[in-house]
Amino acid sequence: MVYNWTSDFAKVRAEGERLIGLAADAASDDPTTLTALATAIMLLFGDLDRAQRFVDRALALDANHAWAWTRRGFLNVYRGDPDAGTACFERAIRLSPLDPFSFNCYIGLGLARFAAGQSEAAAEWTRLAMREKVGLTWAYRDLATFLADAGRIDEAKAAAGRLRQAYPHITVGDVAEALSFMEPNLLKRYLAGLRKAGLPE
Repeated sequence: MVYNWTSDFAKVRAEGERLIGLAADAASDDPTTLTALATAIMLLFGDLDRAQRFVDRALALDANHAWAWTRRGFLNVYRGDPDAGTACFERAIRLSPLDPFSFNCYIGLGLARFAAGQSEAAAEWTRLAMREKVGLTWAYRDLATFLADAGRIDEAKAAAGRLRQAYPHITVGDVAEALSFMEPNLLKRYLAGLRKAGLPE
């Protein structure tokens, strides 16, 4: 949902809830499984409190679990604390500097910089993530938003065009639904950037 691979949110959420229920019964002492559950709960349902409990449990079991620190970073940013989020992403990178999922930290650092009003830096972090993870086409959504917020409208429209090549039917409404768990002012700015970049309603 959050990556705009579907617009049938009700069906995906129902299946997600079924699978989360199955996994949660067997996940009490495995930090990776707990982190995966936190991620699914966060992105499917926007239930940040429930996701936080799983992340906290994962880090209580393994304080050096890089992915759990990454998810805690996103939780902080989504709640409106980009500085705390940045510290988590940076810790995750230090813990696992060659991690194949480090691009997620770069995406997170981009969103954190955007939340802190530093849109140029946000765009650079997003570009770094896209260089690290070839084929990361959904990230054009972030790039379009950040560039538009920075006043680089032509570049923002080009990024939005690349996004629509990969997701022809994507709309601002789809993104609003998928990211409804974001802190309201952050989500408002994010959607405003997409509109400036030319994404249809």
